[in-house]
Amino acid sequence: MRVACRKVAKGCDDCLRHNIGRVGFHSVWPIMAVLPWDHLVFDLKGPYKTTERGYNFILVIKDVATRFIVLKLLRSKDIEEIVW
Repeated sequence: MRVACRKVAKGCDDCLRHNIGRVGFHSVWPIMAVLPWDHLVFDLKGPYKTTERGYNFILVIKDVATRFIVLKLLRSKDIEEIVW
């Protein structure tokens, strides 16, 4: 029965697309950075209650090597404002 199940699973497109087989699986590796600003992690928090100046979101930038964090207030999630 196990052989029959494997044969069916190997021919099923959904099973092959969404299941991870034992061959070729790599476990999660930690993100490493040697020097400051080698690797940055970005996150967008919010929406929060609008401030007096119209800010609703917080852009969080974290340096992986030093764990230094930069916070930037944003009025919207528009890409132009995030890039600026």
